[in-house]
Amino acid sequence: MVLLEELEQGVWNDPQAVELPDERQVDDRIRLLALIEMLGEDGEIPRDTIQGGYNRLGDQGMWELKVGAIRLTFYDTDGVGGFVRKLGTKEDTWNGYYWQLPDDFDEFIRLGFAFGKSEAKTKRDDLYEAHSVRAEDLEHDTP
Repeated sequence: MVLLEELEQGVWNDPQAVELPDERQVDDRIRLLALIEMLGEDGEIPRDTIQGGYNRLGDQGMWELKVGAIRLTFYDTDGVGGFVRKLGTKEDTWNGYYWQLPDDFDEFIRLGFAFGKSEAKTKRDDLYEAHSVRAEDLEHDTP
């Protein structure tokens, strides 16, 4: 994955970077890999993790891993081209809310599209690309 290679070298096109290479990106890579491992091994990411976090992207069953400005989409699939959107549950907290990951994710969790986020809302183009990558991936699984 190009993202991981670029982060390892500190040259990923981070919208928040002052200059490249950025040594912080090496640590961000480690945090991102830790989130991926937690999700893959346990099917969940604790809300209080220092590595980063996750969020739901809209209501189409797309999720994102978050470390600094890095966003990496993910979704679940049955591995043979099937996809059923799973939205999780909204949990209210004293300072807002968060989305709880669904308990009924399919067997396979797939990583999708990586992008940098510098604004409060995810850009429409990034959402479109994330959904396009998922559709292409699922098409490759279809027997």
